[in-house]
Amino acid sequence: MKKKKHTVWLILITAIICSAIVALLNMMGYQHILATLLSVSSLVVAAVGVILVYRELEMTNDIAEAEFIANINTSFVSNPDYKRVYAALDNYQRLLSCQAEEGLLRKAEREIERLENSDISNYLTFFEVLNVLRKKGVLRIETIDDLFAYRFFIAVRNRCIYRRKIAKGNFGNIQELQQVWEAYRSAKGCPVYGEDPDAQQITYAQIGVPYLGGLLAIQDEAFAQMEDKQILRANPASVLRDCLENHFVVGAFSRGELVGFAILYFARDTEENLVQYLGRQVEDYSVYANIKLVIVRPSHRGQGLQRELMEHLETVARERGIRELLATISPRNIHSENNFLAMGYAKVGYVEHKYGDYDRNIFAKVL
Repeated sequence: MKKKKHTVWLILITAIICSAIVALLNMMGYQHILATLLSVSSLVVAAVGVILVYRELEMTNDIAEAEFIANINTSFVSNPDYKRVYAALDNYQRLLSCQAEEGLLRKAEREIERLENSDISNYLTFFEVLNVLRKKGVLRIETIDDLFAYRFFIAVRNRCIYRRKIAKGNFGNIQELQQVWEAYRSAKGCPVYGEDPDAQQITYAQIGVPYLGGLLAIQDEAFAQMEDKQILRANPASVLRDCLENHFVVGAFSRGELVGFAILYFARDTEENLVQYLGRQVEDYSVYANIKLVIVRPSHRGQGLQRELMEHLETVARERGIRELLATISPRNIHSENNFLAMGYAKVGYVEHKYGDYDRNIFAKVL
């Protein structure tokens, strides 16, 4: 309202000055100069009017944009899914910024890994919408920067979120917005929050017999660090070789180093098929497969690799016509049981003395 009053006063003052000059020239008898000045002054007044109207529209647009930003910020802070994701990301970022001890960071990272895929997708989709509005000229990057930069970058530059969502190429608008936003903040000399997801980028690939030594090394390392040896059954080299030759093994690599693996075992109608322990009438054993083993190096645990490896196995299983996946887990391995439950598996059976004296729960998931 104050700016509108300034605009009105500026127009009135301009008009008064022009009127005074015209009256003075008329009194002094300079009619020929007066005619010229009248033409010029008309143009000046018209130009000033256009400028003032433009400034008025510009201020109106600024107000409308600010109100719009306030409304979408309210929708963000009131959304329980966004708040849940933000709380986990903010906790991790704060620990990262103060260089907290590794144990606390890993714990915070596990909280991010426990987030539902749908909640993370919803969080990222909010920013995809912002990018669409930016491209249409509805919002400017400088307008959203103050409010949303921190919330945006602690997500897209978090390595767990990056691996689970962005690296798969499903969020093109996010990647586009990140490039524009990082360039804007760099030009202003502002920090870019978060970490570099590429610093420990994990890649996945099917592996064969040449990696037998790597599988044995990872298994031995994991087994050596387990206080309760009943949690894991150590597989001999002959079994792992058979898996590499006749089944499907996916490896997780960090800068070319094998840091984890998972085995999809096509048991068919052999005694290894876990469906036989469920008391079902089975006509076609080939539609069932086992998740035989998922192991990650201790140095890379807490980063969501187990989930990623299992998701790769599920994708391959669907491609090969598998309708249900089964796995055995020690009742003492609460961490793995929770991971399987979080990924949609259900506990469907129990086997005594499955591996020597070791009892096992059976988990299953229909694909």
